[in-house]
Amino acid sequence: MEALTVEGKIVHMGETISFGDRFRKCEVVVETASGNKKNPTMELPIEFSNDRIQEAEKFKVGEHVTITCYLGSNKSKKE
Repeated sequence: MEALTVEGKIVHMGETISFGDRFRKCEVVVETASGNKKNPTMELPIEFSNDRIQEAEKFKVGEHVTITCYLGSNKSKKE
């Protein structure tokens, strides 16, 4: 998996959502510089799951953070 470091301000903290007994997730939205003059900032949603949720719960809206996240996805299934 590829690592990505995001630096910016927390603008939203989502609630923890449970999917059965084995999987939980929480979304944190970070406002960061986009490098685009027309739209100088962008909001990136970052998901924390299972044991990592404890790290997300330490954040507060308005706080400046640096988060290292790992990019990954599942292959799309077309029918």
